[in-house]
Amino acid sequence: MEQLVDRRVEAAVQQALNQAMEQGIIGVGNGDGGNNGVNGTVVSQVKASKPKVFSGKFGVDPAVWTYYVDLYYEISGVKDEERKVMVAASYLVDRAATWWRNLAEHARVSGVKPCNGKWDVFKEKLIQAFRPVNHVKLARDKLATLKQYGSVAKYNDEFISLCMQIPDIGEADKLDRYVRGLKYKVKRDVELADPKTVEEAMNKSISYRQH
Repeated sequence: MEQLVDRRVEAAVQQALNQAMEQGIIGVGNGDGGNNGVNGTVVSQVKASKPKVFSGKFGVDPAVWTYYVDLYYEISGVKDEERKVMVAASYLVDRAATWWRNLAEHARVSGVKPCNGKWDVFKEKLIQAFRPVNHVKLARDKLATLKQYGSVAKYNDEFISLCMQIPDIGEADKLDRYVRGLKYKVKRDVELADPKTVEEAMNKSISYRQH
């Protein structure tokens, strides 16, 4: 019975760590043997979640996608510039895949590497190709109507993605918008905790589903 509980605790810790890294709340050690311990349970390694595919669909900010790819590279220890470009290209589909094929073909004819084999060049070109001119306004409009219909984790992910597209949004506005969008019971629980930051509100909303 104790072993079953330990396994459940370890799984819960692993999930929480993965979520925190995806949200940029915590970083990851360099693999030198440092471990995180919770209630005597040791988590020896945290694996990075693979990036989602990027299609170039309207309304999906490429800068947010490249941000998560950067996190994936950091956690996975990928440092080679050309490898970063080629791995990221493998996650492109639909319109984005067509864009990459044309870019790669043009580079081949010119006798050079696509994006000169530089990850920063790849990111810049991708963002220029697929980020709408009015992307900030679009993000604000979506944030104004964002509601939690599914899990807290999904709502948090959508909320963070939108906030990342609005560089001048303040902490007070983020907190107000976040709490307003929660389901009624979760919202009530979070409001009673009187959080001062979005991070505190997110931590409270995540703990609610464990009650």
